[in-house]
Amino acid sequence: MLTAEWLRAACKDVIAEQQNVWVAYSGGIDSHVLLDLARQSFANVTAVHVNHGIAADDDKWQQHCVDVCAALNIKLHILSVIPQASDKGPEAALRTARRVAWQQLLQVNDVLLIAHHAADQAETILYRLLRGTGPHGLSGMSRVSKLGRAKLVRPLLDIKKATILAYAKQHNLSWIEDHSNHNNTYARNYIRNQVMPLLQQRWPSALDNINRAGVLCAQLVQHTQPLLKDKLATMLRADQLLDLNKLQQADLLWQQQLLRAWLQLFALTPSVKQLRLLHEQVVNAKADAMPEFKIGQCYVKRSNNQLYLLHSKTVVHSNWQQPWDLQNDLLLPTGQYLCRQQIAATPEFWRKLSQYNVAVRLGTHGRKAKKIFQQMAIPPWERINYPLIFADDRLVCIVGLWLSPRF
Repeated sequence: MLTAEWLRAACKDVIAEQQNVWVAYSGGIDSHVLLDLARQSFANVTAVHVNHGIAADDDKWQQHCVDVCAALNIKLHILSVIPQASDKGPEAALRTARRVAWQQLLQVNDVLLIAHHAADQAETILYRLLRGTGPHGLSGMSRVSKLGRAKLVRPLLDIKKATILAYAKQHNLSWIEDHSNHNNTYARNYIRNQVMPLLQQRWPSALDNINRAGVLCAQLVQHTQPLLKDKLATMLRADQLLDLNKLQQADLLWQQQLLRAWLQLFALTPSVKQLRLLHEQVVNAKADAMPEFKIGQCYVKRSNNQLYLLHSKTVVHSNWQQPWDLQNDLLLPTGQYLCRQQIAATPEFWRKLSQYNVAVRLGTHGRKAKKIFQQMAIPPWERINYPLIFADDRLVCIVGLWLSPRF
């Protein structure tokens, strides 16, 4: 079954002639079989090996990949990638590190082939089920998905491990066994080595049935996505802020799905628990509250009945102030400069202002400034970007927003 003709047919909708094809090559049996098929199927094939540098055998695996690619006359690109700590565990940290490295390497229209097979898919679905995921997670791994500016393709998702092993033996392929696959402290290894054998012993068709359920979930998600997208579009502002009033008019189930779809616009994939906490702590917060919720490296905040997504936590210099001579540009703690050209004021304004002790402050100082910010719908974390100009202790200007008509 596994032939060059089969692989070309499986990838005909995503790989064109002369397209750059990369194969994620670890040195194990699955990726070696896929690499062997790819070199027979496509013109421009390059293997890419990721060395995390954390296991004792990492360099041994790398040398094996170098030797195999040299023998097969296949180009090999080696990536040295050290994963960052993740609150989702070491397995997630490794996956994220590899994915980021691949995205940086691959160019527009490149395709990366990954050797995930039917057992990997079943393990993924079962693992996500045990974590309490919804239909989207139970869809399993996608056959084709985006990888930055490139595409990621998993052509072996319907192929059994026994078929891969038979091909490797038939073609005398050499591979390295990853001993860490026997370490059952890792959740996926435990499912693979302990849970799946028991399920298949009791239900021989367990693997096929799990994957069939994943296909049904994927079809459900595919059919509901257009409706979800249309609903979300009615709740978004041009700058992708989410209107809470409109969101809360939907029933609870739709609210959670809409929140997930909104976060996916920013490449965030929240868990069921994160969605629940986001809904409780931010969406259902009191109207005058200013809650925030961290997802990954981003923050969801609420203000003026809108949800905002910030890519970093804003540092508010609420006590900062400096005198200003009105002549020289003033360096602000945000790294920007304040100069007279930024303020559309009359010569009379500047003449009068020069008669006072002028100070520039950041943040919200006094009821008047707070009222103006609220009227202009400027959320608290953005107010740092609008310097306040005081003549003695009198607010006369909020740069870019307001100029006192009585000064």
